[in-house]
Amino acid sequence: LNGELVISDLFLSNITSDTILLLESLKTKYNPLLSNDQLNNSLILKGLIINLDNSVSKGDSINLRKEIDKALDNIFFQTLDISDSYVIINNDSIQNKFHITDLSIKNIRKNENGINFNFYSSNNRLNNILIDEFQSYFELTDNKIFLNNSYLLQKNQFLEGSLILNINDDLSLNSFGQSNINFGINSDFL
Repeated sequence: LNGELVISDLFLSNITSDTILLLESLKTKYNPLLSNDQLNNSLILKGLIINLDNSVSKGDSINLRKEIDKALDNIFFQTLDISDSYVIINNDSIQNKFHITDLSIKNIRKNENGINFNFYSSNNRLNNILIDEFQSYFELTDNKIFLNNSYLLQKNQFLEGSLILNINDDLSLNSFGQSNINFGINSDFL
């Protein structure tokens, strides 16, 4: 009863045939017949491509917070591993491309008003910037995002500490909470 489900070449598009989700391989260890919480439920994604368009035209509105809450209600795994994947974010005329070489999210727990987890990533790229390592404890509550015990390494530069972000209902930044960040940045980077 400790099997795996593997789905290959998953493609999701909307009514106008725009690609929403392209997935090379999805593998999960999950057995809904077992209610024993000792089973390590995991989801493994390889070759995921997500296109997000943040430029909402007039008349179009989306309650991002409600959509995230719906997604959180359906999480069935405690571990998420993503590799060889892309997240592309279009915001008006700016496109940011995040290449995920290796990302592991562990100890995923839903709380009353959000979610928390530990994550670790290595050798990822944001546009043309290589991020050697990033790890943190993440917590999302009603109106706050906590990044605790965070460490980001890029070449010989680093940021480490804890950051609190106060957010609006649409998840946009409202303000910074009390935070503590230490850094070492090379002058040629600036």
